Amino acid sequence: MGEYHICQQIKALKQSILIKLDGNDNKRYIKLHLTSYDLKNKVIEFRPAENEDYNSALEKLYELPSWNSTENTLKQPGNSDTTRYLGDTGLILSLSYLRPKQQHATLLQQSSITHTSYYSTSNSSMLTAPKLQIKWLRVTLDWVLNGNQQQIYENSFVKLNELLAKEGCFKYNPLSEPILKYIVAEQKRNKDEQYSATLPRSLINYCHSHTHECHTRLSRLQHMLEGAGVDSQVIWKYSFAKSFVVGNGSLLCEEDVIRRIQDSEEEWRHKKPVLLRKLLLCSVA
Repeated sequence: MGEYHICQQIKALKQSILIKLDGNDNKRYIKLHLTSYDLKNKVIEFRPAENEDYNSALEKLYELPSWNSTENTLKQPGNSDTTRYLGDTGLILSLSYLRPKQQHATLLQQSSITHTSYYSTSNSSMLTAPKLQIKWLRVTLDWVLNGNQQQIYENSFVKLNELLAKEGCFKYNPLSEPILKYIVAEQKRNKDEQYSATLPRSLINYCHSHTHECHTRLSRLQHMLEGAGVDSQVIWKYSFAKSFVVGNGSLLCEEDVIRRIQDSEEEWRHKKPVLLRKLLLCSVA
């Protein structure tokens, strides 16, 4: 009853999530509203609405999946293969890349010949980045209240671990697109009561061939901070840490980022009581 009430309050107060797309000087904001609540998995789904102001204090940065990786991304809109996924511990974002029909046809022709660059060496003109379309964002109830503390679709990930272990796969990146795609598909199968005891061969082969990618920059920082006794969510408080996570020109190494975060958190731990006392005195006065 409490969880249901929280969701109803989010709707009643018209609370939303804003996604900022900041690839250049022209910033775009996409507003997401609560549309449904999965009681079994305790997952809330948000979908796009009109644009609105952005709260940078709650900002987290993620690297979008490449729109220039495989010819699967060049399929026509509407085909399930056009769906891309981005995830974190408590969330999964579904998106796709859309192109003008003329440019799309040119890319399909090029992809059938070569897998080199999106900037063709033929007589065709330079191609621009496609339009990004956000389909939905699913987050845990715990993500809404506290941040990314609880694993989204935890039961599905536990089942996946067991199935992969049987195939000899013990190290993999749980936030990689093939894994997220499988987890999302698993939710649909569960709703349709079509349970599967086997994994797609393509997913098994992917996990076997990408064991060296079992950790991302973000997951390594999170593990290192947790090992140092620091809440990993503080990564998003610091611009230098955000830049490092997305590889945005940061000259720091992992150890430097961890050390600077530790020093900053220690400084804040000493200053916080003083600031709280001053705030209390001001409110009493």
